[in-house]
Amino acid sequence: MNIIKADKTYINVLTDFRLEYLSVGHALSEAEREAFSAQIRGYFERNLGSVCECFLAEEGGSFTAVIFLIKCEKPANFAFSNGKTAMLMNVYTKPEYRKRGIASRLLDAVIDYAKSQEITCIDLSATVMGQPLYLKHGFKMRGNGNSEMRLKL
Repeated sequence: MNIIKADKTYINVLTDFRLEYLSVGHALSEAEREAFSAQIRGYFERNLGSVCECFLAEEGGSFTAVIFLIKCEKPANFAFSNGKTAMLMNVYTKPEYRKRGIASRLLDAVIDYAKSQEITCIDLSATVMGQPLYLKHGFKMRGNGNSEMRLKL
């Protein structure tokens, strides 16, 4: 298995993975697929290699898994003393490649990369299926008394 840090030549692959990820449990209409595809491509054109880093697993000429690492700099606090944080998104392995340790190896590579960039913490929202993977890699439930909240505008 090869792990590739994606550059802009991989935008089509990354877009396809994101659309596949979004399709899990939700059938995208053709209009949604077109709108999301255009936005996702534009996002990668603007942010890949700077704010967003993506890592792909490749095996035998096929891309099998992906992880997006979204980097952010915030004012320092006790959880991130240098202000450098990141969020994992779109951790996805194609169904036919699951349970082979691919996501685990890809996650190891992303964590190593984050350390090399002096990122002090990585946040994520885990699915029930993904929780064992993240716990095995040292992620902890935040349990800090705060609740994830969102205001949709």
